[in-house]
Amino acid sequence: IPNVIFSIGSKLNILIIFSLSGAVESGLFYISWAIFGVLVMLINSITQIAHPFFSGIVSSNEQQILLKKFLKLGFLCTIPLSSLVLFYSKYILMIFGSDFSISSEILVILIIGIPFMIFNEIVYYFYFARGNYHYIFYLGLIANVPRIFSYFLLIPEFGNNGAAWAFTIGSFLQIIPSVIILQKSKI
Repeated sequence: IPNVIFSIGSKLNILIIFSLSGAVESGLFYISWAIFGVLVMLINSITQIAHPFFSGIVSSNEQQILLKKFLKLGFLCTIPLSSLVLFYSKYILMIFGSDFSISSEILVILIIGIPFMIFNEIVYYFYFARGNYHYIFYLGLIANVPRIFSYFLLIPEFGNNGAAWAFTIGSFLQIIPSVIILQKSKI
């Protein structure tokens, strides 16, 4: 269920933009979304490596140490590249044509959520490996349900920037239960 909700939460934005604003606006959003997707793939590659490590370790203390190491690795591998894309988003988008440079604000808004995504994804896979599936369910719901509702509220009002903010808001909201669950687990 969380994966279905995540799929809806991460793909509905383009469909809503297309239906409300047309192909040009959805194309401008999509190019920024695709560049953002490359950065997300870096995060996902780290979590895909972390998951078997978390699963293979029985000791809770060793899992916690590994959680901290993977969090550091996630930030170390992703933030420098994200920072470059953040500060040079206009020039990166100009590679695809000068018309795409106007969507640099969309890319900046999406990249603001990268640190939240790193933390959320690694904590998500940490609890997935521990078999705490009810935590996974709640984390997925808390991030994606507000994200989906925000699409319907923000896209008609703010267009592409509203879609980017809705996605970033979902990532931010997931931080709160992630921290609460970690504290509840005494981590």
